[in-house]
Amino acid sequence: MASLYFLGIDNLIIEINGDEVPILDGSANEFINLIKKAGIKTLREEKVYAVLEKDIYVYDGDKFIEAFVSDEPIFSFEAKYNNQIIGNKKFTFNQFKDNYNLVSPARTYCFYEEVEALRNLGLAKGGSLENAVVFKEETVLNPEGLRFDDEPVRHKLLDLIGDLYLLGYPLIGNIYSFKGGHALNAKFVRKLIEEKAFSLKKASEISLKKNVKVA
Repeated sequence: MASLYFLGIDNLIIEINGDEVPILDGSANEFINLIKKAGIKTLREEKVYAVLEKDIYVYDGDKFIEAFVSDEPIFSFEAKYNNQIIGNKKFTFNQFKDNYNLVSPARTYCFYEEVEALRNLGLAKGGSLENAVVFKEETVLNPEGLRFDDEPVRHKLLDLIGDLYLLGYPLIGNIYSFKGGHALNAKFVRKLIEEKAFSLKKASEISLKKNVKVA
């Protein structure tokens, strides 16, 4: 979903002939490359955005997402782990100013103990060091190491951006997530819809400071 957002694609049909979407290398990069290879068609219809009209908050214990009205799409994620490598880090991405390659290469991650537990349940059978970053205590098991010092935080931001695209339109607002995940992201999207917190506007109806980068 984040790949579609970064490439500005908002009109397509997705068909899956398996139980889940292929993980590829655990990031958005391979999806972006394959979509570009397939070709992107520009339609004559004007692009529509979901513009946040009021501040929205969702909470789950000490985890939360806050959204504030803004004329730019700004996404931030802050992590808090009892792990020296991941630690307490924050990353912010502005779709109108930053290139998506700041977050698209960030791979999904997990802890070694979690992998063992999942496999004992017959899950995560396709998981490997080729499609996920695996932490064992304070060590990265992947021989190539991390792609960014804060790769896990950037991947969580990638998750947030992709989940928000379930709204059906690119969202313009200042979105901050603290320790959020897919479940909280989905809860946030539902609240946006239930509270009618946004309005749909064509690009010509709003003031866009800068065109979205898709290079």
